[in-house]
Amino acid sequence: MSEANNTINLKKNQYKHLKKEDRCKIETLINQKDENGKRIFNNTYIANYLGVNKSTISRELRNRIKSKIMIRTGHIKNKPYNATDAQNDYIFKRGLSKGEYVLRKYPKMAKYIEDKIKIDKWSPDVIVGYMEKHNIFNQEGFTHITVPTIYNAIRLNIINVKIDDTRRMKYNPKYEYHEEKQLSNSKLPYSIDKRPDEIEKRLTFGNFELDTVLGKRRGKHECLMTLTERKTRFEMIFKLNAKQLMKSLINLIKLNVF
Repeated sequence: MSEANNTINLKKNQYKHLKKEDRCKIETLINQKDENGKRIFNNTYIANYLGVNKSTISRELRNRIKSKIMIRTGHIKNKPYNATDAQNDYIFKRGLSKGEYVLRKYPKMAKYIEDKIKIDKWSPDVIVGYMEKHNIFNQEGFTHITVPTIYNAIRLNIINVKIDDTRRMKYNPKYEYHEEKQLSNSKLPYSIDKRPDEIEKRLTFGNFELDTVLGKRRGKHECLMTLTERKTRFEMIFKLNAKQLMKSLINLIKLNVF
C-alpha cells in the first residue's frame, strides 16, 4: 500500500497510560508554587516533560483531584493530587474495564477443552486445530479461541486443568549443559594451547588442522577426513572406509611421523 493511499492516521502524541513514576513527577511539579501560591509549571509544560498530550495531564488532574466538604465551615475544598491514590484509583478502574474471560462466558466449550486435555490427553494446540478443522467453533455454546487463551485459563484456574495435565515436551538429557572437562595429563603435551605463536597467528605455512565428519547412517563405518592449512585456508577432504584408519592416522601424528 502506497503512502498516498494509506488510510491510517498517525499521531505524534498518541494516548498512553501513565505509570506510577509519571504520577510522582506530576505531583512534584504541580506542588511547585511561586510567592503568590500559583503553580510554576502548567499542564502544557508537564505534558512536554513527560512526552504526552496535554489533555492527558488535564484528564489526570480532573479525575484524580477529589472535592470534599469542610464540616466546620461548610465550604467545598479540593483534595490535593496524590500520586499513590491516583495510581490505586487507576489500577481499580483498569480492572473493571477488562472483559469477561472467554471460557467463563462459554462453559460448554470449557468442559469440552477440559475433557480433551484430561481424558484424551490432547494438547491445547491440537484442540484448537481440531476445532477449527471440524468447524466446532460454529456449534452452539462455542466460539473462536486461541492457544494462549487456553493456557491463560489454566494458569488462572478458570478451567479445572493443571499445567501438568497438558502434554509436555520430554526432557532430553542430550542437551544438558556439561562443564568443559580438563585434559588428562597424558594429553596435555598435545593440547591446542601449547602450539607456538607463529602457528596461532597464522604466520607460517604448512600447519594443518585435522578433523573428521561422521554421517548419520548407523552401521556405515564411513567418514570424511578434512585437512585445513591454517595460513592459506587450503582444505583437503578424503573419504575413509573405516574409523580405525582414522585412529591410526592420529597415532602417527602424535608420534611425529610426518
